[in-house]
Amino acid sequence: MKGYEKTNHIEVLRTFLKIPLGSADGVFDRFLEIPRAIYRGEGLERFLYVRGARPNRVLLVAHADTVWDREYGYDPSPTHEIGIDNGNIMKMNT
Repeated sequence: MKGYEKTNHIEVLRTFLKIPLGSADGVFDRFLEIPRAIYRGEGLERFLYVRGARPNRVLLVAHADTVWDREYGYDPSPTHEIGIDNGNIMKMNT
């Protein structure tokens, strides 16, 4: 778990919360940075896959769309900015 120990969790959280909610494009763009990522489909019917290399690998399935996706007719706020006060993480913009 050496890589996990070196992760700056707050910065990872900030990175994902800055992805606009109006589309899953930002999530796909971020995960396409993973080496050997395979991307298929378009619009609301697409997926990204990374073949595991470990002998004890597992399959993780998650969805990237949100109920605020423009494809569903919503116009969400662009991003979520967070602040940290006394160890508490809170949303800064409304």
